Amino acid sequence: MTMRGDRPARMRVVAIADADSFVKWAAALIDSAPSVDPHLLLVQTPLVVSLAQEHAALAGTGIRPEAVTRVDHDEIADWLSRDRPDVVVIGGRGPFVRLVMRQIDRVAPRPVVVSGMPGMSIPAQRGAALYRRHCDLMVVHSRREQRAFTQLAERLGLTLRLGLATLPFARAAGEAGGGTDLVFAAQAIVPREAAERAQLADILRAAALADPTRRVVVKLRSRPELGETETHFERTELTDLLRDRPDNLVFSHEPMSRALETAEGLVTVSSTAAIEAMAMGVPVIALDTFGVSKTHLNTVFAGSGVQGGADDVIARRFRHPT
Repeated sequence: MTMRGDRPARMRVVAIADADSFVKWAAALIDSAPSVDPHLLLVQTPLVVSLAQEHAALAGTGIRPEAVTRVDHDEIADWLSRDRPDVVVIGGRGPFVRLVMRQIDRVAPRPVVVSGMPGMSIPAQRGAALYRRHCDLMVVHSRREQRAFTQLAERLGLTLRLGLATLPFARAAGEAGGGTDLVFAAQAIVPREAAERAQLADILRAAALADPTRRVVVKLRSRPELGETETHFERTELTDLLRDRPDNLVFSHEPMSRALETAEGLVTVSSTAAIEAMAMGVPVIALDTFGVSKTHLNTVFAGSGVQGGADDVIARRFRHPT
């Protein structure tokens, strides 16, 4: 490896991302790689993270503020040409990946390009494969995803080189802390329908009323009132549905890893936070009240031993995976 100015002769890895979940995944991925010189390039799109979201996404990583740069989309190629990274990791939705690839194609020498998904990718989606087919490597989190995307690529006639890693922010942290919070990992589009989201709000409200001495913490990822966005658009906001709530039902924007430190258990429909909780030894309920389907992104939990209904949430009957 050659020296680049006064930088050490380590592999230079730059992650390019915009939206909150992709920033968290890409930053954690490059931070977990040994003996690399990491940098995070945040592209100014309508989904780009705010400074507060950036700090939450980088919590627990060793990426310093000076290793983060914000650029416009049309500045990417020039920035990469000056920096000359060995590897670029693209963290973004499919169209974002394709547009960034066009910028990278202008860079000489061209770096190795890696892409991936920030959450569990079961079932494998056609769009995820098509938009990432020109990347040199697509990182998946499990052997199950590896099999699914291999089969999908064969059906579509694509050449898709897959790399197997694990969710980089699912890091074992010893024994669970023995907290008392019920932490709910909110999602913008799961469930999607307004009536289902209203039902979800009622479940959380009932869980809080069932035991006023313990908190129900709704873990949110954006503050729309501050102009913050996230990867998906939330049409029916839980914050609106929970304006009338007991005092022990609270909202939180802290990093998920910090919220789990005071958790008795985690509830979600299909958030990857379930895996993050399991890695920390925190029990989980994967709420199946709205069904188990591709639409709800929760078929991955079938047979896991962690699925449960509204009554389980209200009674806090958390469980560990089989």
